[in-house]
Amino acid sequence: MEERIRDILTIWAGKILDYAHRDYYELVRFYYHKRVEAFLTHAEVNLAARRPIVDDRQLDPAYQQIEQSFVTTPFAVAPHERYAGGPMQAVCEILARHRLSNFEQAQLPTETFGPNDTP
Repeated sequence: MEERIRDILTIWAGKILDYAHRDYYELVRFYYHKRVEAFLTHAEVNLAARRPIVDDRQLDPAYQQIEQSFVTTPFAVAPHERYAGGPMQAVCEILARHRLSNFEQAQLPTETFGPNDTP
């Protein structure tokens, strides 16, 4: 069951890449982070060789391996790496880390919008 859920969240049985994009911690850490690393490594190598920076045909095998590994490999997150705080604490930590002034914080939107609402 867990494998099927991961498949649905990412590769949709190999048919539609990133169909159900989500920002779950596990997706970001174990899937998107590895894809970005593969892309950057690929771009660095091609840039150094004075070739076009991105060649999807060269990236496809690495992406497929990352996708299949994400779907089939259980997550291994050490307890000390798990975030223990709640959403409000996370927001406060992010704001503190990025040093937003009180004025900037006051400018942040506080409303939430549904799928049929417009800002």
